[in-house]
Amino acid sequence: MSDLIKVKSSSYSRYEELLIKRDQYEREVESILISYTKEFGELTALIFEKKIECIRLKKTIAYCQAAINRGELVDIGAVNDRLEIEMTVYRAQLDDMLKQNQKARDSKSVSIIDIEHAKRIYRRLARKLHPDINPQTATTPELSDIWNRVVIAYKMLDPKEMTELEVLANKIIEQFGLETIEVEIPDIEERIVLLEEEIHNLITTEPYTYTDILEDPEKTGAHREKLQNDLNETEQYCSSLEKTLHELLGKGDVTNRWRMN
Repeated sequence: MSDLIKVKSSSYSRYEELLIKRDQYEREVESILISYTKEFGELTALIFEKKIECIRLKKTIAYCQAAINRGELVDIGAVNDRLEIEMTVYRAQLDDMLKQNQKARDSKSVSIIDIEHAKRIYRRLARKLHPDINPQTATTPELSDIWNRVVIAYKMLDPKEMTELEVLANKIIEQFGLETIEVEIPDIEERIVLLEEEIHNLITTEPYTYTDILEDPEKTGAHREKLQNDLNETEQYCSSLEKTLHELLGKGDVTNRWRMN
């Protein structure tokens, strides 16, 4: 550790503060997204599933109309085969959404006390072990291992694990003489600007902005009503598309030319 330079500056303190704050906001974003998904995930998935149905109907109408315009038979088997390929991405997105919903339902609630306890421990250890503050963490197996375990425990907001890891980390910190080390960072001002921008983007975009909805019962109800209206409108649109397809296939002898597999 002798190659590290001990320095004290307001820029270093600011950089350290922003790094820890950025990590905390990232952890909060994960927690907020889980809470939002618990509250609205099922309704959001229903809306997306219905939109997928609308997309499929629109594509079916387009393919059938194109075949009719060319005076060709409408081969529903061929249309369905083509749609199955084109709809794969949407289905994968829906599957991922349903998995996230299940993950949110399975997640355990964490008390405010446990959250604050985990934050305090993380702040203490990050000032000494964060790889962007102490480059030795990335190159020293003992430090890297303990830091990775700290990050995982912090993401899980596991107070018991965090407490035990702090004891282990302090032993390693003492062993490597990190108690008072602060590293000189030549491009620190540029890093500070980037961190400030990153933090701004985190707290001014979704899902962090969901906090405003989740913390206000009136806004929570209004948002659920908005989503329900979206679902109703999408269902109505699907019904209109089904009607359009039925009318299209009912013109002239088109119905008789609809070839089923």
